[in-house]
This record gives sequence, structure tokens and C-alpha cells, in this order.
Amino acid sequence: MTRLQERVNCKGWFIFFLLCFCFVLSAFSFHDFLNQKQIDAQALLQLKMSVKIDPTFSLSNWVARNNVCNWTGITCDYKDRVVSVVLKYKALSGRIPPHMGNISFLTTLDLSNNYLYGSIPHHFGKLEKLQYLNLQGNHLQGSIPPTLHACTNLLQLSLKHNFLSGSIPVELSSLHNLERLMLGTNNLTGVIPQELANCSALKTIHFGWNLLTERIPSKLRALRDLRHHRRDWPITATRKLELGNNTLTGGIPKALGNCSSLEILNLYSNSFYGYIPAELGSLRLVQILQLDENSLGGSIPSSLMNCTELKYLSLGHNRLVGTITENIGYNLPKLEVIFLGQNNLNGSLPKSIGNCSALYILSTKDNNLSGVIPRELEMLSLLQVLVLGSNHYKGDVLPLLLNCTQLRALGLEVNRFEGSIPV
Repeated sequence: MTRLQERVNCKGWFIFFLLCFCFVLSAFSFHDFLNQKQIDAQALLQLKMSVKIDPTFSLSNWVARNNVCNWTGITCDYKDRVVSVVLKYKALSGRIPPHMGNISFLTTLDLSNNYLYGSIPHHFGKLEKLQYLNLQGNHLQGSIPPTLHACTNLLQLSLKHNFLSGSIPVELSSLHNLERLMLGTNNLTGVIPQELANCSALKTIHFGWNLLTERIPSKLRALRDLRHHRRDWPITATRKLELGNNTLTGGIPKALGNCSSLEILNLYSNSFYGYIPAELGSLRLVQILQLDENSLGGSIPSSLMNCTELKYLSLGHNRLVGTITENIGYNLPKLEVIFLGQNNLNGSLPKSIGNCSALYILSTKDNNLSGVIPRELEMLSLLQVLVLGSNHYKGDVLPLLLNCTQLRALGLEVNRFEGSIPV
């Protein structure tokens, strides 16, 4: 045999062994692919077994003989791997099994607004591709698993309206892509972790209706310097900050004025004291400002007149003094709701309020306001609730009442009004 023939034969054997290797490798890969699909299906079947009540029969076609991609609420990718489980508003009752953490390609898990109970499985931390986790509106108990920090692709975490307890895990600060963090209406205790400032993509923060204590962290991390000025609140992209109905205390951080994208600021029903920071006047996009039911003193900052997008202004049940800014209606023409009751405000009701054509609720009860009710209020054709009780108003309100044809609730007690009111 010539050298040329030997070289050809060697090359042929090499190609043969290479093909055999590729065949064996592909066989193992195919077996692994089938195994992963079975793991997805088995995890979902475990969920079905854990559900004790399924009144809408949503899981009736979850049987092994059917393709998992055709099961109710299931979406697969082009490789038939489960990527989405959406079973919201199905009235399901039962527990969430730990096996759900085995669906390794899962990007969306939405079991919201059911009657699920028990704890949130720590195994969810294995879902590295998870982007949306929505378990709100259930009866879940226990703590928030710190293992969720491993879901680094998470964009939305909504656990509100449950019975979760314990503290907010510091580990959540590792979720740098997180845009919406909604933990409201639970039984969470402790402080708001200052490390959450690392979640610089946050646009919605909802921690209201919990038992959170102490101050809002004014310095949530060692912040970067911009032109040698420290910024005390780095989450400047935040659009919604809802911390209402907790037991937070201290002053309202001035640095909140740096949240230039803020549209909703809800701090009501806490124990905040001190003054309303003038810096809040920098929130040019804010539409809802709720600071009621605290212990805030001082006057209403004139800088709030810069918040020209404001629709809902609630400062009631505080210790505010001074007058209502005369140009409130001209500066804030989009106001729909004004709650200023239960303070120590004096002076008169500004005529400019008549310029708030969309106003449907006006409450100034329990203050020291006086004078006549401006005739300009007759222009409030959408007004439904007018509460002016326990002040020192005087004059005839009948012309006003005749023009406010949408009025549904009226409170005028303990004033010095004249004339009669038709029944």
C-alpha cells in the first residue's frame, strides 16, 4: 500500500470516528432535550396536584397525553420549552409546589388573584430567565424568599395583597434590572433597605399598607458624585413611590425632589413630621400627591404651584398653618381632588379654585377658614363632593348649590352661612 493510500485510509477513519462522535453527542443532546421537556411537564403536573380547588376547570386539559404547549395558560418557545405560565383570576386554591423552580426556561409566572396559600417556594431562585413574577392577590404567607436575588433578569416582582410577613430582603438589591417592585398590603415589618438604591431601574415602588417602621432612607447607598454634588435619592427614574399606611417616621426627605420622573408620591397615614419640603415643587410631572394623615406642620409650600400636572392633592389631617395659595387654581388647573381638611389653615377660599374645571372633590373641613364662598365656584360643573364644615365661612351659598348640578355630598355644618338650603 502506497503512502498516499495510507493517508487516504487514515483520513477516512478519522472522518468515520468524528461522525460517530457527533452522532453520540447529538443523541445525548436529544435525550437531554426530551428530559428537560419532561421536567417542565412534571413540574406543571405537580402544580395541578397541589391545587385543591379548580372551579373553572382551567387545569382539566393538563394531562400527560396532551402536548404541554397546548395546556391552558401555557406558552412555549420554538423548542417546545415552557416559557410562560399565566393562570390569573382562575379562583384556584392550593399551594405552589417547589417543583415550579425546575422550569428553567420560564420567563413569566402569573398566578395572581387566586386563593393560593402557603409560602413562596425558595426554589424560585433557580429561575434565572424569569422576568415577570406576579403572585399578588392571594393568601400567601411566610417571608419573601431571599433567593429571588438570583433571578437577575427580573423586571417585575409583584407580591402585594397577600399575608406575607418578615422584612424586605436586602438581597433584592441585586436585581439591577428590576422596574416594578410591589409589596404593598402585606404584614411586612422592619425598615426599607437602603441598599435598594442599587436597583437604579426602579420605576414603581409600592410598599404601602404594611408595618414598616423608621425613616425613609435619605442616603440609600454610597452615591456617585455628579459635579461634586451628592444625590441623596439615586432612583431618579422612579414614577410611582407608594409608602402609605405604614408607621414610617422622621421628616420627608428633601432629596425626593430629585425624582424628576415621579408621577405618584403616596406617603399618607404614617408618622412623618416637620415641614413639607419645598423641594417637592421640582416634581413637575407629579399627578398624585398624598401626604395626609401625618403630623406635618408649617405652611403649604408655594413651590408646589410648580407641579402643574397635579390632579390629586391630599394634605389633610396634619398640622398645617397659613393660607391656601391664592393662585392655586391658576397654577394647578388640572386639579380634580383637593383634600385640605383637619388642619389649622386660615384665610379665605381662593377664587382661583373656580378655574379647576375638572374638580369633583373639594374638602376644607375642620380648619379656621373664613369669608364668603367665592362665586367663581359656580363654574365647577363637575363638582360632586363639597365639604366645608367646621370653619368660619359666611354668606349665602344657595347660588353656588343651584349651579353645581352634579353635587352628591355636601357638608356645611358649623359655619356662619345665611339663607336656606332647598331639600
